[in-house]
Amino acid sequence: MLQGVCVKADSSELLKNGERYYLFPNGPEHYYVSNFPNKGAHRGCYHAERFEIVANEELHKEKLYKAQLVYREQGYKGVKLGEYFLKIKGTHANFYKDPELSRLRGCFPLDWFSNFEEVTLDNSPDKVLSIEEVDFEEIYVEPEPTEYEQLSLF
Repeated sequence: MLQGVCVKADSSELLKNGERYYLFPNGPEHYYVSNFPNKGAHRGCYHAERFEIVANEELHKEKLYKAQLVYREQGYKGVKLGEYFLKIKGTHANFYKDPELSRLRGCFPLDWFSNFEEVTLDNSPDKVLSIEEVDFEEIYVEPEPTEYEQLSLF
């Protein structure tokens, strides 16, 4: 998947300098630009000179990564921003506090993490936890309550 950082937003209201976007080629000099890895969700077609292509890092399910959690939805304030260990699951990752993967913290989209580094552990066998060893109080994150008002149509 091609990604790039906007280096020339100019007068565009939809682009921001320094922001990373998914790019889908439209001819040799233009890209459809999206916040999501979906061409159908693009926010417009822009000239290629507005973007600096970012190296495409392939993440493998079999490997362990260390990355920074840099974003979370409003309802997940119980999960602190910071460094975690990740196991990739498609477009998401299970993230843990320790490299032994004994303290599952949740499963978030890969877009919420940055600065991925592959972690190599000594050749110890993978530890499989029994249900009694898992600390479920650490896993469950209570979403914040949201106030809703009834919509008035009249």
